[in-house]
Amino acid sequence: MPEDDPREELEELIKLCEEGHRPNDAYEWACSALDTVESIMQTIEDMQENDADAPTPRQVRALENIYAAARRWLDKK
Repeated sequence: MPEDDPREELEELIKLCEEGHRPNDAYEWACSALDTVESIMQTIEDMQENDADAPTPRQVRALENIYAAARRWLDKK
C-alpha cells in the first residue's frame, strides 16, 4: 500500500471543517476525496485478491495527489 494513504488527513480535515476551522469548500472536497480514496483502495484490494499487480502507478499517483492536497488544506508540509 502506498505510504501516502490520505484517509487520516482527510478525516482530520473533515473534523476541522465540522468544528468551523476550515471553509465549507474544504469540507465538500474532503468528503468527495474520501469517497474517491475508499473506491481506489477497494479496487486495489480486489485486484490483489485476483492476483493482479496492484496498486498500479496511476493508483499510487492519485492517492499521492489527494494526500498532498489534503496536507495543503491542513497547512502541513
